[in-house]
Amino acid sequence: MRRAVAACAALAALLVSVVASACPVCGVGTNEANRQAFIGSTIFLSLLPLAMMGGLIGWGIWHVRRRERERETAFTSADPLVLQGLDTPAE
Repeated sequence: MRRAVAACAALAALLVSVVASACPVCGVGTNEANRQAFIGSTIFLSLLPLAMMGGLIGWGIWHVRRRERERETAFTSADPLVLQGLDTPAE
């Protein structure tokens, strides 16, 4: 029974794809505008994850450098005696 159902499902899938032209690449050669659209969308969808990762890495680098600059300005603008611990009264 299971084999018959599986065979019917496979046959139906094959017949429906032929009727519906389910393959997006099958009709590419007939229309230049469709071919260009598929190439453009393929390039866009291939580069999008790379751009997102590059943006996250760039943001991380910018964030770290900003924190380092804030730390440097905090140390250079502070009183040197405070940084060395020499401003406390001697006991």
